[in-house]
Amino acid sequence: MAELSDNEPPAGTPHPRPAAPLSPERRPEPGRENDRAAPRTRDGRRVP
Repeated sequence: MAELSDNEPPAGTPHPRPAAPLSPERRPEPGRENDRAAPRTRDGRRVP
């Protein structure tokens, strides 16, 4: 049996999905990164 390095999963282990980058619609607006509770319209824009 071949030796595996510490960072390789055993054969047959599903690889974790890489984190997908945030799409433009989901990316917080500049200066609003921490405001996750801001009200939004249906198209994802902030309500003034």
